[in-house]
Amino acid sequence: MHRTAAVLAAFLAVAVAACGLAPDAPYTDVTFYWQFQDRAGNRFGDFTAVNPGCGISGAGGIANVDHVRVTMNGPAGPILLTVPCVAVNGMPGATFTAVPTGPYTWTLEGMRVGLPVFIAEGTGTLTNFPAIDVTMLAVYPNLDLHYDWPLGGSCAGVAEITFELDNLDAQIVEYSSRNAFVACGAPYGFTMPSIPVGNRYRFPFVRAVDRAGFVLSQACGGVGPLVQPSSGTSATAHLMQLCP
Repeated sequence: MHRTAAVLAAFLAVAVAACGLAPDAPYTDVTFYWQFQDRAGNRFGDFTAVNPGCGISGAGGIANVDHVRVTMNGPAGPILLTVPCVAVNGMPGATFTAVPTGPYTWTLEGMRVGLPVFIAEGTGTLTNFPAIDVTMLAVYPNLDLHYDWPLGGSCAGVAEITFELDNLDAQIVEYSSRNAFVACGAPYGFTMPSIPVGNRYRFPFVRAVDRAGFVLSQACGGVGPLVQPSSGTSATAHLMQLCP
């Protein structure tokens, strides 16, 4: 199947001149496509625009990666570019142009709010317009959130579970329902892949809402703080009909 990605120009003229390469040295375009895998073996994305696995809800879930940092080391020296995880045409990938042919090593890092949370490394000889599928592996363990219902509560009328996970140490929103859709239903929980360890976290809110965004039930006072250990952890949100 023919696939395309957004073309990002790699301006290598200065590097080529510095390395003494001949002006007529052969060049090629290099395309990377990516998906992500957590430590439990779950994969996010299938290298297509239908299910990119980055930060758009798909059949395989999402990794919550906003950018990918690509580092290639080859005949012209290091090439370093950071690109959106999803290209303008919806593909999880990017094309780099005018890359000198030859042997390379490369590192791809899936970034979340500036922090690498997935990584992959590879080697190969780049010639003849290669397209390379890469599976980036989680740097950190998962964090799971479970929720339970008040007496008589259920998913009836619930369109979505909304939430936010705050990293108290980094003072950032680590994960949220703004970029991760969570449907209501068994097993009444969800997984956030590759959450940095050793930091304190808190869920300021976990809510069951209807299609209009009206809160039907919620966890009063939030959940946390909790610390993400090296083996991963889980938390439980106790939803209530009304909060004081």
